[in-house]
Amino acid sequence: MQKNNEGTEITVRDNGEGMDHNTLNRIFDKFYQGETSHTNQGNGLGLSLVNRIITLMQGSISVESKLGKGSAFTVWLPLHHLNN
Repeated sequence: MQKNNEGTEITVRDNGEGMDHNTLNRIFDKFYQGETSHTNQGNGLGLSLVNRIITLMQGSISVESKLGKGSAFTVWLPLHHLNN
């Protein structure tokens, strides 16, 4: 976690399978499920909702991922929303 006068940035990393380029391009789309072995366990709204909430707070979310190496999600939230 990094905090400064403008906001806070939090990065969450894993050492999982990682995502391919096609999945990365659609990861925040409604109803998209990149990993198909669990398609009967959810509806593909989680990251879409997270993205929408963070956008409404005037923040941002990004993801970096490499197949076989894992993924890192970074969220930045402006300070004015953190103090309310």
